[in-house]
Amino acid sequence: MHLPPRSPSTRRIMADLSVETVYSASGRACPTGRAVKQHQMHLFRIVAGEITEHRAVRDDLGLMAQLGLMEADAPPEDDISRSGPDPSPGQMQPGRT
Repeated sequence: MHLPPRSPSTRRIMADLSVETVYSASGRACPTGRAVKQHQMHLFRIVAGEITEHRAVRDDLGLMAQLGLMEADAPPEDDISRSGPDPSPGQMQPGRT
């Protein structure tokens, strides 16, 4: 990806997205035809209009559970990716780190 030059300064851009698709074939897993949804976050570092660094965080374990390739450990109500109240200092809630 190339962005038009604006200035030689460094910029950081974050993309927070959900990908929804039907799993047809990719990697080593057989196609399932199942609809899946995966949350992703991407951080780009841009210098002089060009991406010089890309970091990503994806919920690959959740994706594999949706495809039936592994069991989900926590029921949806314990999903730590959802927003909610933070525990009091020194009191961690089950399923949160």
